[in-house]
Amino acid sequence: VTFGSSYSYTLLYVSYGRKWAMTDAPKVLSIYCIYVFTMALNGVSEAFVHATADKEALKQVNYMLVFFSAMHSITSIALVKAFGTEGLVFAGCISMLLRIAYCYWYMNRYFSLSGSRFKPRLVLPSPTVVLAIVAAAVGLNAYEKMQIPDPTSPSTAALVRHLGVGVGVGLTLLWVVYAKEKDTFKSLVQLAKQTGGGEDAKAAKKKNA
Repeated sequence: VTFGSSYSYTLLYVSYGRKWAMTDAPKVLSIYCIYVFTMALNGVSEAFVHATADKEALKQVNYMLVFFSAMHSITSIALVKAFGTEGLVFAGCISMLLRIAYCYWYMNRYFSLSGSRFKPRLVLPSPTVVLAIVAAAVGLNAYEKMQIPDPTSPSTAALVRHLGVGVGVGLTLLWVVYAKEKDTFKSLVQLAKQTGGGEDAKAAKKKNA
């Protein structure tokens, strides 16, 4: 999401040349980056739902998935007619957002039944990380317009500068995320070690057997 909209054109131009860069492919690719982001959120949300839902709740989930599939088909047809290829990706984003909204409703209901309350801010990155990501996205979009005002004939120097700034911003963002989310990284490393240890133990048991 941070780099997709401001680097789709540049990467297509460098990789496939002016012919592809001057089509609607850069715009479709930038929207697709948003689609990937919504898919990631939906994947995590639905993983929680399927891990905690009982038999009746799973039935309801399946009914809702059928409904969302029907909605996706309808919105795809309508948006493709209105926006072409971009509309198809937009329809995917809308479908994912509907599924995320349903998962959010389920989470609220699940925690309320246990006497607690679901707080989304507890699962989000720190405000500093969110602010850094938004600032990077806005800044890189503005920088692209400064460096490549005319997409029909960008200079090699401008493309190199744009890519160089992107690398610098990406490394800076990684540092900010690591500095502000150290506990999360430690938890992931510990989880990976525990998972790896469990697999090693299973392998050792099979070998001994």
